[in-house]
Amino acid sequence: MIPFRHPLAAPWRRLGAILAQGYPSRRGLTSRRGWNGQPQGATAGDGAGVPDAHSDPATVLGMVNGLGGVLPRLLVVGCEAQSALFALVYSVVVRSLPEVARYLRSGRCDGGTQLGKHGCTMRYTIDSARSSIWIDARSSVHPIHSEIRDITGYFEASVNGGNALDVSRPVAGRITVEVARLASGNPLYDREMHRRVDARRYPTIEGALVSMSVAAGGYATEGDVTFHGVTKRVEDLLTVSMPDEKTVVFEGEHTFDVRDFGVEPPRMLMLRVHPDVTVRLRMVASADVQVAG
Repeated sequence: MIPFRHPLAAPWRRLGAILAQGYPSRRGLTSRRGWNGQPQGATAGDGAGVPDAHSDPATVLGMVNGLGGVLPRLLVVGCEAQSALFALVYSVVVRSLPEVARYLRSGRCDGGTQLGKHGCTMRYTIDSARSSIWIDARSSVHPIHSEIRDITGYFEASVNGGNALDVSRPVAGRITVEVARLASGNPLYDREMHRRVDARRYPTIEGALVSMSVAAGGYATEGDVTFHGVTKRVEDLLTVSMPDEKTVVFEGEHTFDVRDFGVEPPRMLMLRVHPDVTVRLRMVASADVQVAG
């Protein structure tokens, strides 16, 4: 039992003393009545005799003192139970953190967003130093070749636990090329070509990835190509490889008719350029960041 002098028991001691004294009589009598309204030292029947246990000051004081001893102990026991519960929950959470961390790392999601057992969404940035676009055209005099290396863009897709894309989930990507970078090595032809495509008004060529699906020999790919202010939907086969979990390599080829974009092929004296242009690309993209593990 907690000692009576416990701070939580002090209020009960004062209450017991007040109740034990009773209240003054309305009739101005010098005697006092107990807390139950009966004269102290008398029963309800004859007003005298054996003291009533419910009005005896010592009994009331003992009852209150008993509560003063039990209540603080109940409070302490409740606090101890709450502390034990908190300690248990804290222990479980702390012990489970390493397991959670191992689970998050198990999907090989460095640099990506965890998607549970299905893998993770990775974002890759085009590495312009290792990426190229080649443009081949024909003319009445000689072939025309051009290469572009200053390419910007990104690629996003879900990646399984191994080095493989999961194209069953949405994919996204975009590349941008500056028209001013298109050069064949023939200043006369390049100047005429920039004039016809209106490079100042339409300074970039952009490609936006729309969808990918598994196909024989690679991935059937759909995308929107914007050139000379005109956007066209393009479909073709794209090969994708992952040398490691942080690198994706895309390779593909497509033939365009520049007239579909509102551009007439250049003509200069005896030189006539054909409208069909073959574009080949090799894009190397690297994961943007690595999650600290």
